[in-house]
Amino acid sequence: MNNDKVIEVVNLNKSYKLFKKNIYKILDIFAFGKKLYTPHDVLKDVTFDVYKGEVLGIIGSNGAGKSTLLKLISGVSTPTSGSIKINGNVVSLLELGSTFNMEMTGIENLKLFFTIMLVDKDKMQQYVEEAIKFADIGEYVNHPVKFYSSGMFARLAFAASVQVEPEILVLDEVLSVGDIDFQSKSLEKIIELKNKGETILLVSHSFSAVNSFCDRVIWLKDGVIHKMGDPKIITQAYHFNSIGYENNSSEHFAVKEDSGAVKLNNARINRIKYQFNEDFQLELDYKVEKKIPMDLIVEIWKYQAEYPNFLRGGELLIGKYYGSNHQFDATNSDSLKFFIEKLNLGAGQYYIDIAFSNTINSKLYLHVFNVADFVVSSRDKIDDGIVLMDAHFNRG
Repeated sequence: MNNDKVIEVVNLNKSYKLFKKNIYKILDIFAFGKKLYTPHDVLKDVTFDVYKGEVLGIIGSNGAGKSTLLKLISGVSTPTSGSIKINGNVVSLLELGSTFNMEMTGIENLKLFFTIMLVDKDKMQQYVEEAIKFADIGEYVNHPVKFYSSGMFARLAFAASVQVEPEILVLDEVLSVGDIDFQSKSLEKIIELKNKGETILLVSHSFSAVNSFCDRVIWLKDGVIHKMGDPKIITQAYHFNSIGYENNSSEHFAVKEDSGAVKLNNARINRIKYQFNEDFQLELDYKVEKKIPMDLIVEIWKYQAEYPNFLRGGELLIGKYYGSNHQFDATNSDSLKFFIEKLNLGAGQYYIDIAFSNTINSKLYLHVFNVADFVVSSRDKIDDGIVLMDAHFNRG
């Protein structure tokens, strides 16, 4: 990321008129100052810059103004007041819906889109073939897109948009499209574009994706920028707010409970993407300040896309794995490695919580949220369920 600004948003406001009756929309033209509507402010005085090569994440609850902001940046909608300055070629998945002709086939729409994007004729067939392969919607590419499901439509749109490698790519919830394997493939493509220095704006509920490759994150709340900054810190703050906590810690990790008895300095996993049944490793660096009996508890939770409040939607999959009333030495700094042989979790996105506690007296000394994120994909496309147990049948 460099210091060249490609997007400048200054004092941006967007309001809509809410009419109690449809007839009021017509009568409003002749109202002569009388209000027949209630103004609804979607975005209020939003100001930020985006730099060349930056991946900017945008998070927030439904109705916070995320999609509206992307529409304004993409030129699909116009602001009520304020300004947006764009320095570069913008391709948005929001716009592709208007570019695609519902009566034309998928292949015909790809050719139309690439023509609009001024792709050379000698490269046209290559672009079309690569988009078809990436979208992976089978024979549907030969059928009119009006028969597509919303997921198939979005897959084709995403496949088309990433082929042209725009200077600025605007994506709205693309990582929620399709099965986990397509989501994983999309994530890899976005990382590839990032490594090429392209600028990306991404709205997503996938914290693992946001934390993995976004340089900064904007948290929109009630139409204003509530927080902006480091992805890990902002997503943790958003999570705590969604479940009724308020994390005021300046630490890199969001701490739910802290007695001062122990401090977690770092947490590392060997990678962020796993195939089903691969080995898993988590390494923890910690420092114990008080000599008291403590257990170290590792919790793995599954993000549930249909529940914005991820902790409430999560499933506690793995509980206490290290020690039972294990005595940690006071003022001792150490590292521990936590292993899972054959990670047999179902396909999906997961995060890890760490706790130091005493299970005998139920005393919690330290509880840290989301120390690491990872994704599991299935070789056999087994996407349902939480965990595949090792079981077998015997006769007799």
